[in-house]
Amino acid sequence: FEVPHEILDVSSAKKRFPQFNVEQGSMIYYEPGAGFVDPEEAIHSQLSLASKFGAEVLPNVIVKDIKPTHADTVLISTSKEIIEAHKCLVSVGSWIKDFVPASEHSLFSVTRQTLHWLPVSGENYSSQSSPIFIWCYGAGEGDVIY
Repeated sequence: FEVPHEILDVSSAKKRFPQFNVEQGSMIYYEPGAGFVDPEEAIHSQLSLASKFGAEVLPNVIVKDIKPTHADTVLISTSKEIIEAHKCLVSVGSWIKDFVPASEHSLFSVTRQTLHWLPVSGENYSSQSSPIFIWCYGAGEGDVIY
């Protein structure tokens, strides 16, 4: 896809990024333009844009049910009211199984994302000097650190 990147060998990766303990035999894909998204800022931006383009944003309202009607609309039952809408975007994350038929439950799986917060010091660990990385350290589906 013509994404600018480099393939680094272990010695050049260790020299360039000494904060990573790269194992011999590893292959390193480095993409200088890669980064990360601040989730709270992204959510704020999405909600602001949705409002700007006509969406009604209802923070802190629990959606309990969504049912189609015969009039090409949907009824959205919430913790505060019932809303009839022509369009409805469902973005429910780990609650997806509450909103799809039981026959589709097997299409979705919720997995725990284990996070580790470790104290760091020195300039090698700043957001400017340390790249975002994905490390596949084994053959298993869960053998990944991001």
